[in-house]
Formats: sequence, C-alpha cells, structure tokens
Amino acid sequence: MSLPLARYPGRPEPTPWALGLTVAGVLAAFSAGVMVGIFELIDSFSELAAISSIAIVAVGLGGTLWDLRTQAVWRWITWGTTIGLVGGFGCAAILAFTHG
Repeated sequence: MSLPLARYPGRPEPTPWALGLTVAGVLAAFSAGVMVGIFELIDSFSELAAISSIAIVAVGLGGTLWDLRTQAVWRWITWGTTIGLVGGFGCAAILAFTHG
C-alpha cells in the first residue's frame, strides 16, 4: 500500500506542469485578446484614449497579480495573464503605429 506523496514530511508535492502550462497559455491568449479588443473598441473614438485605457488596465491588473505570483495555484494564472497583458499591450502598440 502506497501513501500519497503529500503525507511524506520531507517531500514536496509534484508540480503539475502540463495542466499549469495549459492554464497559463489559455489565459495568455485570452488576456491578449481582451487587450487588443479594448484597444480596437476605443480606437474608433480616439487613439490616445485607447492607449491610455489599456495602459491603465495593464498596470492595475498587473499590480494585483504581482501579489499572487508566489501562491501555489495562482502562479499559473498570474504568469499566464501577465504574459498576455504584455503581449496584448505590444500588439495594441503595433496596431496604433501601423494603422492610419
């Protein structure tokens, strides 16, 4: 009879890499899409307002996520969303400069 790994006092639980990276990837794609969507929606009115609004969203959400980055389950959510925010902001900046 084998005991679960968590019951052994000196051994940490294994890291769920496959599920964690899947969650991080899905959240990165989702948050990048949200950032570009916000930019495209507000860009129809004003380009400066669009850049400003996604910068506010990225800084506000990034500050909240920074506190959660060390917790076991939340680290996947945090890093995936942060990567998506940075990627979405980069894509929106490229759209702002290339689109007339």
